[in-house]
Amino acid sequence: MTKLIILHKVQFILSRPRKTKLGDYRAIPNENLFIVTVNNNLNPVQFLITVLHELAHHVTWAKYKRNVKPHGKEWKQEYQRIFMPVLTNEHIDERLKRVLARHLKNPKASSYSDIHLNEFLNSTFNKSITRVIDAPMDKPFILGKRTFVKEKKLRTRFLCTDLGNNKKYLIHGHTELL
Repeated sequence: MTKLIILHKVQFILSRPRKTKLGDYRAIPNENLFIVTVNNNLNPVQFLITVLHELAHHVTWAKYKRNVKPHGKEWKQEYQRIFMPVLTNEHIDERLKRVLARHLKNPKASSYSDIHLNEFLNSTFNKSITRVIDAPMDKPFILGKRTFVKEKKLRTRFLCTDLGNNKKYLIHGHTELL
């Protein structure tokens, strides 16, 4: 991973935690500047996945510029290629390797969207965190400054009603409750 950062001359920045993303990639080609930011509060596996995800964006950009979709087949191929050394590393836990191999079959635009990966990470690293999926149905829960009630599960999200304005929202099951 360090070799990739140095080889591609990517500026790497640890960022304060952000609610909507774990990391991002920006290319400013006219200044020959390529920036990867990663939240500084991630567990080791989330950190690794996020860094490799963002580096795959850079490698894809270096090959194709703006001629491909951000999470299209070209990005997926680069992400899988960059990730391979992790899956062959003898020091990585076999359970984690299986979860990561499954994740790599068809990587999502966001690692939050991979239910199996998130379940593994939460059971391994985030045992004390309560998420929307953990809140009981038909019971109020607080998200930010608003109070919601879960009504129905729809794949990875829940249909929830905001008790303040009575509007319905889809909220991802892995959203953390504070």
